[in-house]
Amino acid sequence: MKPNNITRAIIDATVDRTLREVAEDPQRSIRKLADLGRSFSKKTETLDTVYDIVQDLLRNDDSPYYTAIDRFSRHIDRKGLKNFFINVGYNSLTFGAKIIKENEAAASFYIPWCLILHTNSSQTTSIDAADISQFVKQGNDLGIYTFIILLEGQVSRTTDLLHIFAENSDSAFVCMLPDGLIDDTQFHQMAACTNTLFYYRAQGSHTDENVRGMQTGKLFYGIYDIYTDATADQWILGNRTDTLNQNDAAMVMLVPAETCSQETRLRMGNYIRRLRTQPLYPFIPLEMSCDAMLLNKFVSEETCYFELLESGDILTKDDTVMEYRHTLSLRQMLSFALPKK
Repeated sequence: MKPNNITRAIIDATVDRTLREVAEDPQRSIRKLADLGRSFSKKTETLDTVYDIVQDLLRNDDSPYYTAIDRFSRHIDRKGLKNFFINVGYNSLTFGAKIIKENEAAASFYIPWCLILHTNSSQTTSIDAADISQFVKQGNDLGIYTFIILLEGQVSRTTDLLHIFAENSDSAFVCMLPDGLIDDTQFHQMAACTNTLFYYRAQGSHTDENVRGMQTGKLFYGIYDIYTDATADQWILGNRTDTLNQNDAAMVMLVPAETCSQETRLRMGNYIRRLRTQPLYPFIPLEMSCDAMLLNKFVSEETCYFELLESGDILTKDDTVMEYRHTLSLRQMLSFALPKK
């Protein structure tokens, strides 16, 4: 089952018009966009709180978020912004959420709103592009339309993923790229992936050059960095956040290392939420694991989390690590990773 084309067309036209108005009058237009999001989304206490915070922030004419909005306008093509956020907001958190609820009602397991997948061609235990393609198809059948892909190893493997992103235009992809130089052919292929947000490693040896290429093509990009149990306090104390305010990125993601404890993830998640409501920097900060679980509240009363590590283990919100076998379907994997209690 695919998202409703008529509903999608109505949302597409409305969002497109609103984004055009942003460049002319950011304050008024962003308030309208917040109201638009409220009207298109289901009513929940969490969602209302989010939009109230957005509107309160935008009443402050000196909010650093206006610089982030300017970065969106100057560096990113409107079509890419529109397609990505509609795929997340409508296909995933509205249409997909309905399918997830229907499937969960008949299943013995929970279904997350997004899948987080690590891939590394140098590791025999890791999934590859063909596996990811199957995850996307099987995920769509269950109502999952958002996929966070962490590519490790050679940046040349990006090409394999770009074909998947382009072929699955109804899905939204967040792709964390390893440090390495993106070539002209890959930039050209990225232009066709208007459903994808590409993240580059903060202070990577090729990040500046890659970001210039993204800005030239007006492609959707952000900056990410990895934190560990040992480095978390450096972030929380604000000693490292300044390093992310580079490359004119409007989106910034902090990613926990695979070995990072749940306690540290929660502390970082709380830090990022505070930073969003009391912004100090001209970008939208995110924490991968906690924000993935936060958005799951739009879909289900049961918060669930699914991260497939390159080792082949599955990480859930309960810090349970389970062995993964390539022969299992996604439905089978969810049945033993996220069983109903």
